[in-house]
Amino acid sequence: MLKRLKMFGMAAIAMASMAATASAAPVIDFSTGLAGNGGTITDVGGTLIGTNIPIGAITFGDTTLNNGLVTTVQGTAIGTGGLLYGDFDFNTATGQFSIVGCVASLLIPCNTTLATGTIGSFLNLGTGILFQGGTYTVSPLLAAAAGLPTNSVFTIPAGSSFTLGITSTQGGAIVTSTDVPLTSTPVPEPATMMLLGTGLLAAFRARRRQA
Repeated sequence: MLKRLKMFGMAAIAMASMAATASAAPVIDFSTGLAGNGGTITDVGGTLIGTNIPIGAITFGDTTLNNGLVTTVQGTAIGTGGLLYGDFDFNTATGQFSIVGCVASLLIPCNTTLATGTIGSFLNLGTGILFQGGTYTVSPLLAAAAGLPTNSVFTIPAGSSFTLGITSTQGGAIVTSTDVPLTSTPVPEPATMMLLGTGLLAAFRARRRQA
């Protein structure tokens, strides 16, 4: 009985260790940066379509490589910051979004899809659109620059959100982007979770044989 309690104690420690690791998980954060306002949102039969909304910066946090780096994103979106920046597009009918651009400091060429994924929910506030939650993947080049597996899946925490301000016009809704932060952490791959579970099961069986 004592041995079994010890085994479960080891499993609990392992799970706690995983939770601690997750709390300090790497972050790749896309944001407006110095890009300023720009882009448009059109209302097509209740579907909001955002195009050419400028993304000016990427920040790395708790990453193996380039930790703490804040780097500029270039592209085709025009912002009041005076340059051409990464292009953030979305569609509320599908929930999908993408960010396309280049990052010269990381040798990522132009027209690279830096991120693509799905926003969890959209809420039209009248004066702006509130975005909450979601998941996405990043370019393999960007993941490698952070020292992360190139197939990493990122999650936007459900508690985080960002808003694009809207000014109504006769032709529909026109956006003036304020800030577009996509602060996220990698989701553990199923294979990784399976390996952990297999290891715990093997330890349990080995201790049963010893008993």
